[in-house]
Amino acid sequence: MPARRTRLGRGDRVVVTSPYGSRLGTYDLQTGEVSDVAPTFRATFVAELDEWLVAHGMERFPGFSDDVGVRRPSRRQRLTDTLRIPRQGGARTQDRAPSTAGAGAGGARRRDPAGALEPGPATPADGWSADSADGFRADAFVDAGRPTHDDVAETDDWEDLAFHGPDHGLLREASRARATGNRERDRELRLRADGRHAVADALARESGGNGRGPRWRMLHGVETAVGPETVTLDHLVIGTPGVFVVEVRHQPGGKVHASTTGIEIDGKQFDLARIRTIGEEVHERLAEGIALAAGFEEVLDPPPVTPVIAVVGGTIVTHSRPRGVIVARAGDLARAMRSRGERLSAAAVEETYAVARRSDTWLP
Repeated sequence: MPARRTRLGRGDRVVVTSPYGSRLGTYDLQTGEVSDVAPTFRATFVAELDEWLVAHGMERFPGFSDDVGVRRPSRRQRLTDTLRIPRQGGARTQDRAPSTAGAGAGGARRRDPAGALEPGPATPADGWSADSADGFRADAFVDAGRPTHDDVAETDDWEDLAFHGPDHGLLREASRARATGNRERDRELRLRADGRHAVADALARESGGNGRGPRWRMLHGVETAVGPETVTLDHLVIGTPGVFVVEVRHQPGGKVHASTTGIEIDGKQFDLARIRTIGEEVHERLAEGIALAAGFEEVLDPPPVTPVIAVVGGTIVTHSRPRGVIVARAGDLARAMRSRGERLSAAAVEETYAVARRSDTWLP
């Protein structure tokens, strides 16, 4: 049956495909929202979705609302329309004439999607600046009359997250808490902001383009949807070892006990399942964004994503190694990340960063 259920993250969705394997769209079983369905494929989408729903004892799809024609484009459509990864010659893969090399009875082959991570602009001799950090202000957002990066920033509903500082949003919220007399909340937020700065400073040498290898990238205060919940990623680090979702724990003078199943901070237990789920959601969103930017439906080898808990001001007592999560002091983060090996090329780092810095990569 050309439909499958996915519970990646905290969502519960049905991905509907045509009988020939083409993706038609998704249906959220929790909210009833439909996304990425082209008008010409609605009839097929409804037929395949209804078949799946009935087979699983659920009510049929109620149909599309009358105002669907005036809805804003979906996140997937906005990424497709406004972002592309530059290639040799400047044309998108699907815009080129198909190659006849290796073509058999099945016709010309499309380029391997795994290549979506490899091509890209060379790093400038003087490094990347905040204004041209992805090399795409003049390249990635110009294609066959498409708007430039500057035009998109003014007309499309997305924000460049590269301009967020480490304490993004925290000090403003702390000021509001202090104004209302909530000093405990004020202290908590300021402590968290200090922790973010400490981690950002500890990683600054890796992301600063010091000439010892490809430059790493950092984003701060990234809001993303994980199922029905919106969470804030303290830091998102992109480097040659992969992508790291960093959650900061500022515990001055405290002890953090790490084990296979979770961590204990000052007597309180924290399950690691939550940050693992967030890491899975980040992986899915980056893979989708990179594929769309490269002109493919999917990437066969998307960048690996590793959850990280960064401890600031505390002592870590390791009883057993946490599964799938790095737990390290701020000063040891770079070494712990580098221990993952070299998984991404310099071009892949920049291309992943170009997708990650867009707010509409993370929100519905």
